[in-house]
Order: sequence, then structure tokens, then C-alpha cells
Amino acid sequence: MKTEKLMDAIGMLDEKQLIPDTPQRKSPRKKPIGRIALRWAAAALCLCFMAGVVLINPSKAKGNTISEAEYPTSVPFPFEEDFTDEAGQMDYEAYSEAYDKWYASLENSRNLDPTHKAAFDGFFKNTLSEFIGGETEENRIYSPLNVYMALSMLSEITDNQTRSQILSLLCNDEILSLEECAKQLWDRNYMNDGASSCILANSFWLSDDMDYKKATLTKLSELYKASAFCGKMGTESYDKSLQNWLNEQTGGLLEESVKNASMSKDTVIALASAIYFRGKWQHEFYEQNNTTGKFAAPAGEVNCEYMNERRVREVYFSEDFTAVAKQLTTGGDMWLILPDEGESLNSILAGDELTNLITSPDNWENTAERLVNLSLPKFDVSSDMDISEPLKALGVKDAFEPDISDYSPLSEQADQIFLSKANHAARVSVDEKGCTAAAYTLLMMETTGIMEAESMDFILDRPFIFAVTSPNGCVLFAGTVYNPN
Repeated sequence: MKTEKLMDAIGMLDEKQLIPDTPQRKSPRKKPIGRIALRWAAAALCLCFMAGVVLINPSKAKGNTISEAEYPTSVPFPFEEDFTDEAGQMDYEAYSEAYDKWYASLENSRNLDPTHKAAFDGFFKNTLSEFIGGETEENRIYSPLNVYMALSMLSEITDNQTRSQILSLLCNDEILSLEECAKQLWDRNYMNDGASSCILANSFWLSDDMDYKKATLTKLSELYKASAFCGKMGTESYDKSLQNWLNEQTGGLLEESVKNASMSKDTVIALASAIYFRGKWQHEFYEQNNTTGKFAAPAGEVNCEYMNERRVREVYFSEDFTAVAKQLTTGGDMWLILPDEGESLNSILAGDELTNLITSPDNWENTAERLVNLSLPKFDVSSDMDISEPLKALGVKDAFEPDISDYSPLSEQADQIFLSKANHAARVSVDEKGCTAAAYTLLMMETTGIMEAESMDFILDRPFIFAVTSPNGCVLFAGTVYNPN
């Protein structure tokens, strides 16, 4: 995206809303601001994670839209029927050429810089237990990648100690390294090839009453490929635009949660980050093999439909759990982790073995090939949770405190802004064809060859843990299933 195009779009804002990029002195103490001034300093951050290269086109702007992100074009997946003529003859040479081209593009997505992979893995290891662990018997799901991108955007509008705490959680020492990491995570995980999707989306929502710094808006648009919107905060029409955007970027999977997404009259900016994922199994389940059985939910047994297959696969053993990975056509996996009898999900989530396995399966020593009789319940689980306390527990504290937070990169009117609410909604659905999932993060800121193998059963008929990974091993979704119904 060319900077001049962005500036044209930002120029659609009232010039009074844009503050030149000049050095600002930090006062040693923050002064209280009046009630009217406080109105400018409330911000809702709905950080939504999107794919593509942002292109600003003011001539096409409509409604509240200032600029829209443009998605890159993925190499299409070659479907055999597209290479078969009416007589049923297949052009194998053309198909092979198309497949090789598609596979080469898939291989490129695996090439994640080891430093960036280590940073993201560190974040996943630090957050897994805080976000989906604890003493609960409710399904919990989160998208580490989505939350990572949301917090990366948050770091851009903060500074000093407020920013340092966010950088520490994201396992980066400085903002430049985080920016490189976030960009590569976005580029390497985006996919929309006609067979599978991993769509990432970002946007920011501006108030027509607020003054903003050009440099920060430019960085959000260019670096994070974020669409930009401007309107009257606290109005039904502007909230509806935000909700429509969230639903569009999450494939309509989180409509119930999205209904609660709104901006008050005191909101000064909303950042939104979302992810939509759809992956097909490399080997689909056959519906005729499905069976009905019991699942030992915490509140008592429930009936559910099991998908069954018998296949030789690698099995991963630990002292507390057994795990298998079911492959997706994308090259990623869905990890299925079954605790040993008597072990709780919480105790496993609190340990290091699970995250070590998911992030570095090639280094796992206790593995064996088995002829596995896999029984996986069909499930469609969702959660909508407040992640404020987990973030504080993980060291992101100053952002929540109006007297010490630093949002100076955002605006001259940044005094007394604080993060008042942080929500994360996610949903994962699994059936015979594959896995479909979506998530978004909402941060509200205000002011005031098969060898002969031993056979084994792997029946997930009691609470279990799952994780969905991309081809480069990034964890897209992780969750607990206490009840598949």
C-alpha cells in the first residue's frame, strides 16, 4: 500500500482531527481533566484480525468507511473435477502442474522465522492456562493468534511502561521486533485457496469528535492491514456497522456474541481483530461409520454422536495424557489430548508438557505408531469470556490504570485513558468434513506406509483438550470440551 493513498483517505477526516507527528514532552504527573474533556478520552478496542494488503481508495468509501483492506490472492487448490472433461477424461499433466504450484505456496507458509515462532510459542505457553484453565466445568476456547494480533495493535497506541508490559507478554524486547513478528505471522497464516480458509482481519473505528496522530493511524493501516472507519460514537448506526463487520469477518459464526459489541458516546477509538478458519480433514470421516454413545460430562453422562475411523498414526504419550494429531489438507493439524483416568484438564493445562508437545512435536520422545481406533464426538462449542484478569495476571497492568497508563501515541488527548474491559469470543465446530472456527477480541478503553502396528482405542468419551495448528505450527485455536452438546 502506498503511503500517499493512505494519506488521501485519512485526509477525508476533518483536518482538525489530525495532529502532526511532532515530538511531545511527557509531563511528570498527569493532570485531572474536566468532564467535557473526559468525553474524548474513552476508547473501545475491538481488535479484529484480517488478511490482505490494505489499499486505501477514497473514491469508493461509503458510509463510515474511510479505507478497506484488500486481501491477497492465494494459489487456488486444484480440484480434480476442474481438470476432467465431459467424457470423464482427466488432464493429469495440468492437474499435477497446478497441484505442485499450490503445494509450493503451502510450503512457503511453513517458513516462519525461528525467532518469531519462538516468540509466538512463548506467548501460547504463557497464556493457555490463564485463558482456558482454572476451576471450571464450562467449555472454553480461545485463539492465541487472534489475541496476539489484538495485543500487537494495542502496543502501537501505547508507550513506555504500558507498552513494555505488553511487549513482555508477547515475548518481544522492542516494538520493531514485534512489528516484524506480527507481519510475518499475518502473512504466513493467511489462506483462502477455495478449499481451506484462514482469514485474518483488522480494523480501527474512529470518533468524529477526536483528534488523532497521523503516524499512528498510518502504522495501524499499513503494518496491520487494517480497514479504517469514522463515525458518531454511541449511535445505533455506527454500532451496526461494527457488528456487520465483525459478523462478516467471522463468517457469521459468532452472531450471539457480536450482538453485544457496541461503542458508547465516550468511545474514542475501537480496534477490532478477528479470525475465520475452515479446514478439511486430509482423511474425512465416513458418516455411515458414526455411532451414538455416552460422554462423561462433569454434570453427568450425555448422549453424543461419535465419528469413527481406524488408521495407523503416531501416538504421543506422557505421564498424564495421551495425544494424537488429525491432519488437515492445509498441512496443519487438530491435536486431540485425552487425560488419563483421574487426571483433570486443569492440571494438564497448568503444566508444561502439553504446550511443549503442541509447539515442538518433533522433539517429543515418547511416541509410537499404533493402529488407532479413533472415536471423536462431533462438537460445536463456543465461549465468550472476559480476559481482563488473565491479562493482569500475565503482567499487562498499567494499561488498565488511568493514572499511570500511557496512550500518548494515539492522541494529544490521551490523559486518563485506561483499558476497562477485554473480551474474547471464539467458536469451534467439528464434523465429518473438517473443522470450522472463528474468534474475535474486543478491548474496551475508557477514561475516569503402514507397518504392522499394535492396535489401541482412542475414544474421547470424557472431557478433553484440543488445539488447531497451522502448517507452520502456530496455534490457531485451543480449547476444552467438557460437554460436546
